[in-house]
Amino acid sequence: MKKILRFVLDLLFPLRCLHCRRADYWLCQPCLEKIKLAPTYERFEKILVFSAADYQKKIIKKLVRTCKFSAIPELAEIMGKLLVRGVQQFPEILDLLKNESDLLIVPIPLSARRLRERGFNQSLLIAQELSNYFVQPLANLLKKSERRPQSGLAGKKRQANIHGAFLWTGENLSGRKIILVDDVVTTGATLAEAAKVLKRAGAKKVIGLVFAR
Repeated sequence: MKKILRFVLDLLFPLRCLHCRRADYWLCQPCLEKIKLAPTYERFEKILVFSAADYQKKIIKKLVRTCKFSAIPELAEIMGKLLVRGVQQFPEILDLLKNESDLLIVPIPLSARRLRERGFNQSLLIAQELSNYFVQPLANLLKKSERRPQSGLAGKKRQANIHGAFLWTGENLSGRKIILVDDVVTTGATLAEAAKVLKRAGAKKVIGLVFAR
């Protein structure tokens, strides 16, 4: 069914660069190289979150939204490559990825229903790019229960909605340092809640790393 849907989408929306509309690319190499990142960091509750790009930039927003709402996994891989580029400007993250032997990369999960609908988890694909580039282990063992989409909520409603949503299903994380990966951060509620669960599982330190803020 997914293959049929993808075939229909390819017919209706032929492959063209999101920026220059060049045929046969989701984002052609010249446009990819021209993307200017805006690395920054911010503390949300008890988690420090680093982000590589500004979500308000037209191409960044288009990249994220097309990936998620048109279900195009290749765009998540592009976001992962851009995040790798952005990481070069974060000495703290870069040092962990290059030198830390007890590091674990953990993507924010989708609920089972949302994963079935989309067909992939964009945060996992982004995390895999980091894992492959820096040769660091990835554990896709954080699970999420069914909740309302965070995108439709604000403020305290976001926090209430995500509270208790995550469960760590792996081994004890005693002494491990975690890089928690997501595509976009808004209020930080999702990352903060996931970080609490990982720390309860024994994680020594949890840092958030996202594509866009």
